Amino acid sequence: MYMDEREEDTTGRRRNRYRELSLKIVLLIVFIVSGPLTAIASYSFKDSERILKILLSEQDNALVQDYIDFFTSIKVCRQLRVQECIKKTDNFFTAYPDSYLKDDLLRVRIETFLKAIIEKNFLIREAFLGEVENYLLLFPDDEEILFLYAEVLKKKGEDKKNTDILKRIYLKGQRYFSRLKKVFSPEEFSQDEILLLVNRLIKQRQYQHAEEIVVSFIVSKKSRDIIPLYRFLADLNYKRRNYRKAAFYYYRAVMEYEAARAFYKAGRQKEFDKILKKLRNVKDEKTCRLLILKGQTLRRSGDFDGALRIFRKLYRGGYPCREASLWFIAWTEYLQGNFLSASYNFRTLYRRHKNDRYLYWLIRALEHLGKDPNPLVGKLSRDSFYNILLHYNKGDRISLKVSSINYQLQDEIHRLPRRIQILKKAGLREYALREAMDYEGPQQCMILKELGAWVRAIRCAEENRVLPLIYPLAYGDIIKDVAKDTGLDPFLLLALIRQESMFQKDAVSIAGAMGLMQLMPTTAKIVAKKEGIQLNNHRELFHPEINIRIGATYLKRLLEEFQSLPVALAAYNAGEHRVKTWLSSYEYRAMDEFIEDIPFTETRNYTKKVIFNYFQYKTLYSPF
Repeated sequence: MYMDEREEDTTGRRRNRYRELSLKIVLLIVFIVSGPLTAIASYSFKDSERILKILLSEQDNALVQDYIDFFTSIKVCRQLRVQECIKKTDNFFTAYPDSYLKDDLLRVRIETFLKAIIEKNFLIREAFLGEVENYLLLFPDDEEILFLYAEVLKKKGEDKKNTDILKRIYLKGQRYFSRLKKVFSPEEFSQDEILLLVNRLIKQRQYQHAEEIVVSFIVSKKSRDIIPLYRFLADLNYKRRNYRKAAFYYYRAVMEYEAARAFYKAGRQKEFDKILKKLRNVKDEKTCRLLILKGQTLRRSGDFDGALRIFRKLYRGGYPCREASLWFIAWTEYLQGNFLSASYNFRTLYRRHKNDRYLYWLIRALEHLGKDPNPLVGKLSRDSFYNILLHYNKGDRISLKVSSINYQLQDEIHRLPRRIQILKKAGLREYALREAMDYEGPQQCMILKELGAWVRAIRCAEENRVLPLIYPLAYGDIIKDVAKDTGLDPFLLLALIRQESMFQKDAVSIAGAMGLMQLMPTTAKIVAKKEGIQLNNHRELFHPEINIRIGATYLKRLLEEFQSLPVALAAYNAGEHRVKTWLSSYEYRAMDEFIEDIPFTETRNYTKKVIFNYFQYKTLYSPF
C-alpha cells in the first residue's frame, strides 16, 4: 500500500512534494473492517487482471470507476514497473483525494519499491526509506512491510537494525513466525515479551506453539518470577478443557482455588478434597464456590442430607454466597421430593431477586403439590428460556417433529446497493463490507447478510431488532438436504449452528473445534468413517456441506442413543462419557430437571441456549 521513488534523480522540490503527499495520505487512516489493514497484499497481478475484467464488463461500471483505477494501478505495481507505478498512483491520489482506497494504494507503492530493491537491485534512496519509516511509525503492525524493510536493511549491511526488526516481527507471532522461530529462541526475550508473544499466538490459534514457548522459557530459568507463566499455562489448558494439566499448573502458580476447580472438572475428587480441607474455614467467595461443588458432589452420590448440611452452613454461617446457597438448598429439596420446603425457598428467592429461574421452579414445585400455579405463570418474562420451557411443556415432551421450511431461493440481490453488488460479483468482499459501513440500520444488516458476514449481520439485527436476521435461514439448501437425509428438524440444525459458530464457517474454538457445527477433528473423523462420509483432511471441516453433514449425523446418533434432546445437546457439548456419568448419579423425573442439574455451567447454558434458539426458529418460521 505505499510509496515509491523514481529511478532518476529528482529536484529537492519534487522530492519534498512526494514526501508531503505520502504523509498526508498516511494520515488518512482507513476505517478497518477486519484488522489493522485490508487484505490488499493478497491481490496479485493475475487477480488484478481478473477483477478488472469483471468490473469493466458491468454496464454501469462508472459506479466503480475508483476501483477500476485502483486495480489498474495495482496491476502495474505488481509487475515492479516502478516509474509507471508512481505515475498511476499519483494520478489516483489526485483524482480521489478523499477515497479510503488511498491508504491501500500507498502501501502498494512502498511494497513495490522495497521489492524492486530486493529483487531487481533497484537503487536504494535514503529519502524513500525515510518515507517507509514514517509509515511504519503509523502502521507498526504491517508485518509484510516490516519484513521487506528488514531485507533492505540487510542488503545495506545494517545487520543490527535488521535483527531488531526481525525480533519485532517474531514477537507478533503471525505470518513469519514459523520462519523466524528457527532463528530466535525464547531465551533471547524478556518475560513480558514472551507473554505478549504467546497471547498473540493464541489469537492466531497456535496454542501448541504458545505452550511450548512458555515451557521453554521456564526451563531456561531466566526469570525468578515464573508464577505469571504458570498461570498462563493453567488458563490456556483450562480453556482447552485439559483440566488435569490445568490443575497441575494452577498448583504451581499457587492458585489453590483454581487448582481445586480444575481437579473437580477432571474428576480428581481426592485432590479437590485435599485443597478444600485447607480452605474451608476461609469465608470468601471462592471458598463458597468450592463448598457448593462439594455439596453437589455429595448430592449426586445420593447423600442429600450431607449436601444440605453444607448448603445450610453456607447460608447461615456468614459466607458471602447466601443467594447461591439458598438456591442449592431449594434445588436439593426439590430433587429429594420435599416440594413444600422447596416451594417456600423458591418463593423467598424470587421475592428477593426476581429471577425467572426461581419463579419457574416455584411453579413446578406447586404443580407437584397439586396447587394451581397459574397466577404466577404470567409473571415469567416473555423472552425467557423458562417461559419457553413452561409453555412447550415439561419432561421429554419437547417436540422433535420435523418442520417444513420453504427454502425457495429469494431474489434479494436487489436489496444490495448497485455499487456493493458489483464489488461482490468481482469477489471484493472485504471492500464491499467496508462500503456497508456507509449504511445504517436494517439496510446495513441486510447488506452484511448478503455478503455472508453472519456474525456481524446477526449483531446488527439484534441492535435493530430485525427478527428474521437474528435467526437467519443461513446455508438453507445444504441444511434442507442434510435434514432430509438424517430425518432431523432443520430448525434444530439452525439453532445449534447459531449457538456453535454464529454461522461462521471458518470458526475455530480454543479447544480446536472447527467449522459451523464446531466439530473436533478426531470426532469428525470417526463419524465420517463410520457413516461413509468422505473427509480427506481436517481442513475440509471448513466446508459447510461436509461440516453440517458430519455434525448432523453425529447429533442424530446422540439423539438415538439418549432419546432426549437436552441430553443429546449436553453430550454434543461436553462429551458422551461425561453425560452418562451425570445420568447415572440421579434418576430425573423430567427433562427440565436434567437441564437445570447439568454440572458444567458452560454445558448447562449451552443446552438452554440451543433449545431457546430452536423454539425461536419454530415460532418465527413455523408457528405451532
